[in-house]
Amino acid sequence: MKPVSKYPVSEVPSPRLSIQYRKATADEEIESDYATPNICISLENSNSFIKWKAHNVPIFGNKRVLRPGEDDEKLEQILQLIANDDSDVEMSDDESEIENMDNLVQREDEINDEDLVSSSDEEGEDRIPLSVLREKLRTAKQTPNSSQRQFWRRNDTFTPPNFEGPSSECSAQLRDGWTAKSYFAIYLEDDMFQKVCDCTNARYVELKGVSLRLTLNEIKHFFGIICLMSCLKYPRIRMYWAKPTRVAAIADVMTRDRFFSIRSNLKVVIDGSISEEKRRYDKFWKVRPILEAVLQGCLQLPREKAVAVDEQMIPFTGTCQMKQFVRGKPNPAGLKNFVVAAPDGLVVDFELYQGKNTFPDDSVKRLGVGPSAVVRLGRTLFPGTHVYCDRYFTTIPLLEYLRQQKKYCTGTIMKSRVPAAAHLTSDKMMAKIGRGSSEQIVRQDGEIVVVQWYDLKSVLLASTRLGIQPSDECKRWSKKDSKYIQVARPDIVAKYNDCMGGIDLIDRMISYYRIQARSKKWTVRVIFHFFDLALANSWIFYRRDKKIFQTSTRKTQQYLDFKIEITTYLLKNESNIFQENIRGIGTRRNPEGNIIVDSPSAGTERKRKEHYPEIASDLRNSVRCKNDSCTKKTKFFCNRCNTFLCITGYRNCFIEFHNR
Repeated sequence: MKPVSKYPVSEVPSPRLSIQYRKATADEEIESDYATPNICISLENSNSFIKWKAHNVPIFGNKRVLRPGEDDEKLEQILQLIANDDSDVEMSDDESEIENMDNLVQREDEINDEDLVSSSDEEGEDRIPLSVLREKLRTAKQTPNSSQRQFWRRNDTFTPPNFEGPSSECSAQLRDGWTAKSYFAIYLEDDMFQKVCDCTNARYVELKGVSLRLTLNEIKHFFGIICLMSCLKYPRIRMYWAKPTRVAAIADVMTRDRFFSIRSNLKVVIDGSISEEKRRYDKFWKVRPILEAVLQGCLQLPREKAVAVDEQMIPFTGTCQMKQFVRGKPNPAGLKNFVVAAPDGLVVDFELYQGKNTFPDDSVKRLGVGPSAVVRLGRTLFPGTHVYCDRYFTTIPLLEYLRQQKKYCTGTIMKSRVPAAAHLTSDKMMAKIGRGSSEQIVRQDGEIVVVQWYDLKSVLLASTRLGIQPSDECKRWSKKDSKYIQVARPDIVAKYNDCMGGIDLIDRMISYYRIQARSKKWTVRVIFHFFDLALANSWIFYRRDKKIFQTSTRKTQQYLDFKIEITTYLLKNESNIFQENIRGIGTRRNPEGNIIVDSPSAGTERKRKEHYPEIASDLRNSVRCKNDSCTKKTKFFCNRCNTFLCITGYRNCFIEFHNR
């Protein structure tokens, strides 16, 4: 609507920056399709009134005057609307409207006389032409939390910025010939196991007053046992030592009571060495060393150009102040872990959620918890990386922030987080158009695009990189036609589906052979989870290298075989008895399906020198004799073969076994 004033909008006589406003009366209302009320504006010391639709200009209670210093953001917003002539605007010098100035005067209890500057000198300093203000507002630098209004338009074209991504140099040749142990050592090496050993011994001395006498080999045996248990999946831990279901690869390595003693006292930090200050801001200080060890291994991994950010739940139903409940997850109750993973599931960074102390800066106040997690995890990503996330994380300010960091971002977004100025088509209208319909709305600065796609229901996605084009087709089931049909699909939907499943993949691999620990201690659950994470990540990295080497699928180890190989490494000692026992696990050669334990190799049996019997004094229960013709139990074992054999007054299985 054209102004009716004798002055054009850009030539209003030098107004003061202070602005007074009121709601328009019924006679002053501008005809509009919008339900928002019209506002009458008066620039102080000016007889001109401006009327326009107040889209996003809330009234602060009974306050009628906006003053510099106190209401700068609102002043800029009002002046921007006037300068851009965004809505229907009318300016009038009608005397009847000038008489309404009484409605614009502030109440005495709202403002003092000193607040209104009337001297001619100060008034001259505060006079700024509206055209100058408009130019300043146009060139002002935008910030993610800017209150200045942005406009959106429907557009079929979207031109993303060109950020240089991370280099794709292949370092797989350096890992040619690596074994499962080599990949696993990226995360957990002997120094970490030694630390667990020392801290567990210190904890036992603190509680019992005597040493547990735990050694490096024994703590590796402990982790090897729990790793093997996750593959066998007995319903109860005690069954591995019970006579009907005994597993020699476990029972011969460690007694049952010894196993439970280690597990109940398992520690990775000495409590007395942690200061009170660190305990206050780090709620995971009890498991921080193993978190740092696994995290440093993840940070060493090569980075992909596309990564996904999502939540990972560590299942735990006990008492813990950091426990969360996330509806819809396979394990909704537990500890929340924010994870960054490549499309193939390789985890490259993570951050355990511990409440308000998780993100020390003020990003939570500005962006929210979900977007703050993306900001924190994005610090280790190279410029040019494309970050994918779901509706819990995606917001318009987050997209703006990552774009300033020269990183792309794409994600599903809640409808309530899309600005109302985008004027999205209703779900009812999209349903009438049919499956496969879509629309693309681009912000006026061309930096952000919002795409709405209708399949069985509307899906909203926002991005700084992807749009509708180039679109393709996907196969969907039609309940109406009882057959598969081809449905048009925007490019942003296809790329999102391809790159967003990395966290779900690593979760699925962990769930196949998860280490079960029915423990009231959340520390035990966290230690076992990140041990599982290191195993699964090692296998995914191994499989990626095999694809680069173009190794056939038949020659690539499955995850179960890979995990058993690491178990063998953890359980082995100078002889190969543990490796031979593990090889017999799970075989079904006999009809009853009993576990077969191989005897020592022929080469070991022929070595008759330096074979001496020793007694296992730390064993609470005796072990079954390994001589085929004997069914007795004993505590004597061969120091070279590591085989338990009877030595009694009427029977010497030790001599009989070695003279075969």
